[in-house]
Amino acid sequence: KPPAAYAKPAAQRIRQEAIDCWIYDLRDERDPGMPPYDSPAERLVAAGPDAMDALIAALDDFTPTRAAGWEIGPSVTAILRRQDFALFCIERISACTFYRRTRGRGTHLYNDPQRQSAIANIRDWWKEAKGKSQAQRLRIQLRLRKENTTLNKEVHDEQEIWWRIAMLEGPESVIADMRSALAGQQDW
Repeated sequence: KPPAAYAKPAAQRIRQEAIDCWIYDLRDERDPGMPPYDSPAERLVAAGPDAMDALIAALDDFTPTRAAGWEIGPSVTAILRRQDFALFCIERISACTFYRRTRGRGTHLYNDPQRQSAIANIRDWWKEAKGKSQAQRLRIQLRLRKENTTLNKEVHDEQEIWWRIAMLEGPESVIADMRSALAGQQDW
């Protein structure tokens, strides 16, 4: 069911009403890898942290979209859900990877056994990260990843986060942290 603000002309919607309408419009997205410019997904990403609460709520939304699954062959198709696009937007806004498929081809957030763990991680992260700078949000995700043993973790994800923090705060800001991380991991 569309949000009540859907009846208003787009120019008359306040920010949160526009975000709610864009969440609803995710049902019409067609391509999760490269949404067209000015698509609902791109508008949500442009809204940044203002859209996070609505996007996190949409992680429980199994509404089908017009999009078929990522990286799967023509013999195996999966209809992506609103929650798949919400995750895409969250990861673009946060610069964090919260979810990687665990069962290979044809697996997406809505049908992955790791789904609840990934969503819980996002919710825990946002409770703590809301209102913080991007670098602080990235550091929070690094800490939560270390604390949560059920997450599907990959070393290169951690390296990407450190790189992003260095880009935001300067390389000297991460040297001590990286030395500490390197001491415990030999595959870096």
